[in-house]
Amino acid sequence: MSNIRDFLENAGLYVEVEFSPSDFDDMIFYFSQQLYERPIKCYCRDCDESLIFYSETVEACDTVRTKMIPTGAIVSMGAGRSADEATANMLKRRYCLQFRCSQDKSHKLLFDILVLDGKIVKIGQYPSYADISAGEIKKYKPLLKGQLFFDFRRAIGLYANGIGIGSYVYLRRILENLVLSKYTQHKNDISATEEEFGLHHFDEKIKDLEGFLPNSLVQRRSLYGIISMGIHELDEEKCREMFPIIRTGIELILDEELASREREMKEKEVDRLVSNMATGKSSGIEKMG
Repeated sequence: MSNIRDFLENAGLYVEVEFSPSDFDDMIFYFSQQLYERPIKCYCRDCDESLIFYSETVEACDTVRTKMIPTGAIVSMGAGRSADEATANMLKRRYCLQFRCSQDKSHKLLFDILVLDGKIVKIGQYPSYADISAGEIKKYKPLLKGQLFFDFRRAIGLYANGIGIGSYVYLRRILENLVLSKYTQHKNDISATEEEFGLHHFDEKIKDLEGFLPNSLVQRRSLYGIISMGIHELDEEKCREMFPIIRTGIELILDEELASREREMKEKEVDRLVSNMATGKSSGIEKMG
């Protein structure tokens, strides 16, 4: 597992994420009642922007007997214990976390987490992953033409409810469309012919477009080989695992396009201002004459 913060921010419901003893310090930091400023960054739908949220309350219960457990003791569970003892103390716990918005403390985020045998699972969230993502992705609507923006929202909604293959199918369609669009835009500068490009596996297509796609996407193109796999070769767990990676790849392409458009607008504005200034100077000189 990368870290708890990433898990809280990006995991959909029912996605089982493996953890190891090396993750204990991070888990203790987020799951204890100690007064830590435990931050995560999420879109606040009330403020209508991405903001830092800080942990406010943590409750824990035994998932077998649903008996509340004082979480103040959890902070010391790793001290002086073996990895096996620390694991046993953390397992079979349900953690309910509440976060407050850094801009308005009345705006809350709630998470319901299960820690199982070597795995951690998000079983509840409010506002939902889909609700939060809806605000995050609205900036992409001008770039995702026709049905693609609605496909993006639908994919996120399915993933938020733990549906792997269904959400993956929509994301694959979007990513394939964006990559094909890049090829069409730059095919005169690419060595692969249209026929060759069409026959390439998806990771090879990304390589073909090196220099026209975000570097991080090109460098990690092997991860996107899954796009070339048939639906019958996939399973729910693998698709749920890959969802954040494919979504990030899509957003990297779109963010680069947004930045390019903004740069073009600023360049046009500079040209306009310089032209106006030159015209003004010329008129001034004529008037003085």
